[in-house]
Amino acid sequence: MGERRVALVPDTVARLQALGLDVLVEAGAGAGAWFPDAAYAAVGARIVDRAALFADSDVLTCLHPPVDRAALRPDQVLLGLLHLRLDPALAQELAEAKVTALSLDGLPRTLSRAQSMDALTSQANVAGYKAALVAADAYGGYFPMLMTAAGTIRPATAYDQLKDLDEINSQFANTDVVLVVGANDVTNPAARRPGNAVSGMPTLDVDKARSIIVIKRSLGHGYAGIDNELYTNPRTAMLFSDAKRGLSALLTGLHSYVH
Repeated sequence: MGERRVALVPDTVARLQALGLDVLVEAGAGAGAWFPDAAYAAVGARIVDRAALFADSDVLTCLHPPVDRAALRPDQVLLGLLHLRLDPALAQELAEAKVTALSLDGLPRTLSRAQSMDALTSQANVAGYKAALVAADAYGGYFPMLMTAAGTIRPATAYDQLKDLDEINSQFANTDVVLVVGANDVTNPAARRPGNAVSGMPTLDVDKARSIIVIKRSLGHGYAGIDNELYTNPRTAMLFSDAKRGLSALLTGLHSYVH
């Protein structure tokens, strides 16, 4: 499939070794990413063949689901971009094999504490840069690099009025109107129930307010891939627009009403 990335780079191996973990690396695994076996061995990794890797590892890191899944043993942990939502049969297969699967592409990107583990956004960023380089090469003409000056971004509200999730959630029940702009999974009431893709996810309890206004381009799903129950709440008004237009329309309407 042309994959050149590797699940662990030598720098990460060194950090794991410092934590007291023994790290095994499949021979040649990093060659496509310009990390030779010697670079891994230099930081303490043991270079082994694939059979030994599967047989001796408690935790296996990967980019994509391994082809030779029959080699997995019960109680092993498989960590990587497994795309289990796109392949329910794989999830069932791993469950029946009693393998613990942690799929990094299943992390909710709307949750700030998971930002450092968000592999999809980081790789999309890299892909964007690469796409620009490929386009420049294919174009063949002058392709200048244009950048805007970085300005200072400040919240519209004073910092002392910003609230943490745990602090604000108790106030929604006494709030007349809540305005939600763009957020999806992080406002889904389904998170308070077990058995769905957002179960247990920390969310904003905006559905407890007396009225809710949601500005969004469409009813499309969030990263979790399920309907947001907030959108069908009878107290919710949906305004289908991008954020700038939607907010401008609301402010204009409010201004004309007040004056």
